[in-house]
Amino acid sequence: GTIGTINSNIYQDKIKKIDKKIKVYNLATPELVPMIENGIDTGEIIGFYLSKYKDIDSIILGCTHYKLIENKIKIVN
Repeated sequence: GTIGTINSNIYQDKIKKIDKKIKVYNLATPELVPMIENGIDTGEIIGFYLSKYKDIDSIILGCTHYKLIENKIKIVN
């Protein structure tokens, strides 16, 4: 998500209300929006962002721009 969205902890708080056992990792990805808006390939930066996370079963696309690159996120993860 964007820095503002991540800093708000909105998704983490809502998920933890449902089930406190769920592991939630917040990740701000501020470089993605300008890359998407300027038509720059996001594959490498997505790989960089997600490389330290293993066994992710769900990702919340915390910005409306991210739906445009959803197929690249699925490939990387």
